[in-house]
Amino acid sequence: MLGAYLIKRVGLALLVGLTVSAIAFFLLNDPGQRRVVYHLFEKKRLPAFRLGKRIYARKSTLSAWIEALEAETNAQSPNFNKPAAPC
Repeated sequence: MLGAYLIKRVGLALLVGLTVSAIAFFLLNDPGQRRVVYHLFEKKRLPAFRLGKRIYARKSTLSAWIEALEAETNAQSPNFNKPAAPC
């Protein structure tokens, strides 16, 4: 009985994605910055979801979100990624 429970929990964790600490590490390189993740989630600025009382996000969704932010930034300032002209 306990084995099936553990398999179900581990399988759920693999399907669900990253926890708040893992999201903080992925985005900010500091798992201690959990408060920032909670703040972004509450302000609906982070592509994450709540499952019960916990917050999760898929790594692929976060990567796509970052790429979209980069594309938006590059569209607003086209010279952002261009190398500087030689002197």
